[in-house]
Amino acid sequence: MIRQSELGPKVPGEFRIAHLSDLHISADRSGLRSRWRSWVGKSQAKNLVNLQTVLSDLAAQDIDHIVITGDLTNGAKEEEFDALKQALGEWLQSDRLTVLPGNHDLSYRRVRPGMALHECPRKLWHFVSHFPGLFPSHYPPEMRHAKKQLFPFVKLLGSGRIALIVIDTTGHLTTKAGPFNSFGQVGLAQLAELRAILKNPWLHNCIKIVAMHHHPMIVPIATMFDSFKYLFQSKQLLDLLYESRIELVIHGHKHHPFCWQSHTFRGHDMIVICAGPPDAYAGDKSFDLVYNIYSIVGHRISIHYRTCPASQRPKTEFSHVHAAKPER
Repeated sequence: MIRQSELGPKVPGEFRIAHLSDLHISADRSGLRSRWRSWVGKSQAKNLVNLQTVLSDLAAQDIDHIVITGDLTNGAKEEEFDALKQALGEWLQSDRLTVLPGNHDLSYRRVRPGMALHECPRKLWHFVSHFPGLFPSHYPPEMRHAKKQLFPFVKLLGSGRIALIVIDTTGHLTTKAGPFNSFGQVGLAQLAELRAILKNPWLHNCIKIVAMHHHPMIVPIATMFDSFKYLFQSKQLLDLLYESRIELVIHGHKHHPFCWQSHTFRGHDMIVICAGPPDAYAGDKSFDLVYNIYSIVGHRISIHYRTCPASQRPKTEFSHVHAAKPER
């Protein structure tokens, strides 16, 4: 049974997962672009400090594991990854943190010679190389299933009773495609592999949570740009998730948090949750940051929408030193 409730003191056997998404840690040096984002209300000047505030808050909630569902950076730049990893600090361990790529995390131009990773798409080499050890090279031995590619992968949490299944929805996206790189695609090979592991009898008694970046369904809040955010093969994916009796699907990409429940559609209850960025409800003056906490006790998942006050400290993410021009 899945329900919503207030988050109280942790009980014996409880496992808590924090869900963050679309952090968009930015190292943009363009003054014109920064002014444009400020004008349209999408300034990224405080994204890093917002993340630090959320991490401080969730540390007090006795969280066991963090899942970040894509768009960790805004441009897949080296300094963005470095700042992100410094903020995550001690969370950078496979049993405490799971990350997956979003369309903003892809990079072709920053691939260095010798960075090729086994069964990893070239566009993800840069992303994966920044998080060594977070991407399992094999499935849990209990599954007795040979791993063929980087995605999907499976992590067993909570003493093996929770199966976190992570898929890549960036498909054939390219950073050279402009606004069209927001489209998502699962791919036939990944769908076939996902079907194979979901049929694994060892997972039948586990609570199954699927994490991805793109939304697998039409979202209730639409904008003029949503035509460029579509997930191809979403019907095939949703059919598979229903057939496999997935309890919870978590994702990002859409910057508006929402929760959708099937209400026994096809004889199974499945919940789809979008976390949105921490500042999804940003106001003109003051606002609270938001993220999700999933509390798992036995076979019950409780969903908690956590808010915390944003830091009021004036702080920028990066400082860039420019050399003075010589006088003529």
